[in-house]
Amino acid sequence: GAAITIASQFGKETNAQIIGEKPGGKPNQTAGLRSFTLPNSKLTIYFPTKKIVTVKGDPDFLELDQEIPLPYLDFKTGKDPVLDFVRKK
Repeated sequence: GAAITIASQFGKETNAQIIGEKPGGKPNQTAGLRSFTLPNSKLTIYFPTKKIVTVKGDPDFLELDQEIPLPYLDFKTGKDPVLDFVRKK
């Protein structure tokens, strides 16, 4: 959600490099949620009223400058491959 949008904007508007694991969401989002209730079934329908476009097209994920996976074993043992990568730069 917001983290992907913010990262995308940083990548476009600064010299920031986006590194780490691919985020789970799409970079283009929807917002302005509204709803209405169907009269007979009483089901509530939710729908967005605004599209937030941060990258061209409709990619499934935000492109990273450097993909750095975080294996479970590293996480479990307190290792941080992203921080290690930054320290080597």
